Amino acid sequence: MPGVALCIGVCVIAWLLQTLQARLFGHVWLESLVLAILVGAQVRIVWTPGERWASGVTFSAKTLLEISVMLLGASFTAATLQESGVKLLSGIVVIVLAAILVSYGIGCALRLPRRMALLIARSRQ
Repeated sequence: MPGVALCIGVCVIAWLLQTLQARLFGHVWLESLVLAILVGAQVRIVWTPGERWASGVTFSAKTLLEISVMLLGASFTAATLQESGVKLLSGIVVIVLAAILVSYGIGCALRLPRRMALLIARSRQ
């Protein structure tokens, strides 16, 4: 539970930062997902969680993240796809793949561990 609580705390901070952006600027420049990655990276730079935190962080980074992505994808229905057409779907696939590859490349260029670069690249989508 401590690791999950830590991840929830990072998410709450990211959400608050997004809300603050919207109120101050009238527009959100960095979404809470990106802010959560940045806040999480800062936490990791300042403090390395011990073994007590590991299982909850791993559960959050893998299971909860995958469930979130699945639920987000489920909001895109077949009817929406049929209305939009094949060209739009093809464009989406190309853009998403390009974004993943570019994000992964940037992560590798910044010398992040390969798994972290891939996680960041996948979560950005």
